[in-house]
Amino acid sequence: MKIIRNIAGMPHRLHFGCGSDIREGFVNLDIHIPPFCVKVAEYNPSHFGDYWIIEGNILDKPYFPPEWFTAIHANCVFEHIHLDEIPTILYTLNKMLHKDGILCIIVPDFTILARTMLENKNDITTLRRVTYEFLSPTLSGTQGDTPHKSIWTEETAKNWLGSEGFKIQSIKPYEGHWAKLCIIAKKVTNS
Repeated sequence: MKIIRNIAGMPHRLHFGCGSDIREGFVNLDIHIPPFCVKVAEYNPSHFGDYWIIEGNILDKPYFPPEWFTAIHANCVFEHIHLDEIPTILYTLNKMLHKDGILCIIVPDFTILARTMLENKNDITTLRRVTYEFLSPTLSGTQGDTPHKSIWTEETAKNWLGSEGFKIQSIKPYEGHWAKLCIIAKKVTNS
């Protein structure tokens, strides 16, 4: 499914891997848009107003002109991408991002998860929480249709982003969750 209007009115912000979190003022792109969003968009376009929704794989074909976006937001997406595909995805996002554009990535922080487990090794409630929320999907690949396929730390973020033309502006804990990183990077060179 694609809901695309005239490109002249298309927003310059991309919500990459949006899932059901459809945001106004963004192009919302995901490999799988949940059926209820598709139905609402197809049968009641006025419900979405100026929302842009595209279902598709970013690697299949170019959807957007080079350097179209000034900002790209990816919340809880990259941990579902296989290690081998991360450089290609970052390369593709780099091409789509305007020079000096901002990439925001929010991912589980494996360092915090490991530290929490070590510091609370006798607290069964904390251990269950960490295992259930983060480690089981990562280690066993069991999180519905979207298992965790990569582990992120500050170091992996710096390495991956630096090698694809991004400069880290900040890496800090994500305010919305105790065990996630919020990585803000600026495009400094073309990949």
